[in-house]
Parts: sequence; structure tokens; C-alpha cells
Amino acid sequence: MLADIPGDLNKREGSLIRTSLGTAGWAIEGLYINLAYIQKQAYGKTATGVYLDYIAAQCDLQRKPATNAVRYARFNAAPPVGTRFAVKNISENVYYYLSKACEHIPDVAHPGTPYIGEVTCETAGSIGNEYSGDLSTVSYISGLTSAILLDIVEHGDDEETDDSLRKRYELAVGAVEFGGNIASYRNYILSLSGVGAVQVYPSYNGPGTVLCSVIDTDFNPLSFDKMVEIQNLVCPPESTDPSEPSANGYGMAPIGAKVVITTATEKTIDITATITIKSGSSRTISEINDDAIEQMNEHFKMMLEDWGKMGSWNNATYSLVLYYNRVVTILNNIDGVEVANDVYVNEQTVNIGFIENKDWQQIPVLNSLVLTQGS
Repeated sequence: MLADIPGDLNKREGSLIRTSLGTAGWAIEGLYINLAYIQKQAYGKTATGVYLDYIAAQCDLQRKPATNAVRYARFNAAPPVGTRFAVKNISENVYYYLSKACEHIPDVAHPGTPYIGEVTCETAGSIGNEYSGDLSTVSYISGLTSAILLDIVEHGDDEETDDSLRKRYELAVGAVEFGGNIASYRNYILSLSGVGAVQVYPSYNGPGTVLCSVIDTDFNPLSFDKMVEIQNLVCPPESTDPSEPSANGYGMAPIGAKVVITTATEKTIDITATITIKSGSSRTISEINDDAIEQMNEHFKMMLEDWGKMGSWNNATYSLVLYYNRVVTILNNIDGVEVANDVYVNEQTVNIGFIENKDWQQIPVLNSLVLTQGS
């Protein structure tokens, strides 16, 4: 802008011309920054937030909303449905309400609380999965003196992230979706709440049959209730035979297709190693062991992000491998570790493969990780 001003005019710092151009230049710079931001929001590869929602909607995709966790709870007396409870001894205000009437089913593991019911977290998202233990009633309930929050019935999921929605969008635009092809099953099932990944096996039991193996958003096997829910959406059974999926097109599956929804089984992983701690490090073997468990579980999650990815575009095969050298690297990179020796994965020093076929689909789960301190 200064270069366009004739040289015989005063445009030195502090001059009226330079000062006024500086103000205008600052405003124009902001305009270009905004234009660059707007341009990025126009493409699925770079859009974020609501703008990514708009782009995904063009492919009939919607961001998965946050869902409320449902948990089992035990009581010494049966409270009425709708009773509200708060989690004790935490800083956050997390509330649940009794959403399913209690049944009298004593359990020796929980003496004094023979009534079991289902409670739903009032706050949507994964926060409802996090806490277990004693509950307190928000309002006084006569005779109710003990309430315990227990196992998860349905996981609460946070609102779908931009990265997850973008990945589904790229899958949708990268494959032609037509009634009954692999892309249609994959994209539809991935759009359902509580679904993290899916493997699709066409003609798994002859023509007109499809097997879809599904895991949840935490990359764990589906609960039985969740499998039934997805089965009824994709290919519900005839009322006369509730055990057999119908080929009459009552769900999203086209007429003529029998679709079975299943889930993966867990393959346990046991890891042992001898750890030499760095000289001068204040870290204990127990602290290093805790870090190793956390990092190994994170690595398993990273592996499972591609659990539903086919080997090639026209080949419905899937592969999952835990590489031995990767395990060694993770252990050696933990803070305070000098070297990890005698590393064994399931008592072996080789890569661990997982079965991924129409008969059996596996996912890794860390059963144990035990580190001992060497000299």
C-alpha cells in the first residue's frame, strides 16, 4: 500500500498517510484471515464444527449426538421410578434417575441391597460411565438408606468429534453407496449411536446372506441388548420366528437379504518384561508399570480404529496384528526406562495375529502387564 503512494509525499512512520494506511491495512488483513477461514469451511477435508455438519448433510450424514449412560444400581429398598440420585465424593455434579423399576434379586456380592434397577445419567456423554460406588438421594425417600451404582447397561457417548464425522464423510463420498452393497451397510451401521467400527462379510452363508460384526465406541464387544437393537434396525426377524432375520426388507437391508449382526470376541494379551530403570531416575517400577498399562491400552485403541478397514476396495478381508517390536518400543520409551529386556507377549517373542473372518472376529484386550525390575 505504501509502494502505491508517490515518493514525493511524506509516508514516513508517524506521518498521516502511513498512520491511515496502517489502520486500513490492519482491517484488510483481518478480512483475508476471515476469507481463508471461510474457504477452509467449504471443504470436508478442512471444515470444522457446524460447517462440517452442513457438508456431511449433503451425503445424508448427521453428527452422532451425545447419549446418556444407563447403569445398574442396587438398593436396600425399592425407590419409585424417577427418583434422583447424586454420586458421592466427587467434585462434579453428576446425577442419575431411576429409569426402570427395581426387581428383588439378592446378590451375595452386595449384601443388604437386594433390589436392582436401572438408572440413567441426566448428563449426556461419557461422564455417565466414569463413576461407580455409593449414591445419595436428592430428596428423602423413606426407608432407603443404601444405594450403589454398578455396571454399565448402555454406554454414554460424547457428541461425535469432527475427526470421526470427517472420516465417515470421506467413506461416504469415497464409495458408491447402493442398496445392499458393502458401503451401504458400513455407512448405515457407523451412523448409529454407540457404534465404533464394523466389518461386513457378504455372502457369508450363501447368496443373500450378510454378516456384520460391530464393536462399540470404546472398541469393546457390543452388549447383547445393543446387538438386538442394531439387528432390528438393519434386518429384523419375522414375528413368527424371532431367531431368524427376515429377508423381506423390514429394515434398511434390501428385500432378499438376510443380515446377521454379531460382535467381536476378546483375545487376551499378557505381557511380561524385565525393566532396567535409568540411573538417577526417581521413578518406581510400580509407576512405570502403570504407565505401560495406560500406553498399551492406548495402542490397542489406535489399532482398533482400523479394525473395520478392508484390505482392499474390492476384497472384504480384514487384518489386525499386534507387532512384537511395537510392544518393545512402547516399553523402552516410557519415562525412566533405561532398557526393557526379556519382553514376552503371550509367552512369545513374535507378532500376535488376530482372527478376522466370517466365522470369528477378534479384538485385543490387555489381560495383564507385569514388569519386574532388573539390575
